[in-house]
Amino acid sequence: MKDEAWQLRETKAVFEELVAARPDLPVLLVHNLDTLVSAHLPGAGTQTFDPPIAPDAEDIDTWRSWVRS
Repeated sequence: MKDEAWQLRETKAVFEELVAARPDLPVLLVHNLDTLVSAHLPGAGTQTFDPPIAPDAEDIDTWRSWVRS
C-alpha cells in the first residue's frame, strides 16, 4: 500500500540532506511530477511553496525566480 504522506516526508528529508551537502547546486523537490514543493537556488536560499504549486506554466510567475535555465 502506498502511503503518500510518508513518501513526502521521506523525500523532504532527502531534499534537505542534498541541500545541506551541496548548497552550491540548484535542487527541486517535485511530488508526483505535478506538484513543486520546494526549490533551492545557490545564492538565493531555499523556498518551500505553501501551498505547493504546479511546476507547469500556470504557476511560472511563482517559481521562475527559483529556477536557472
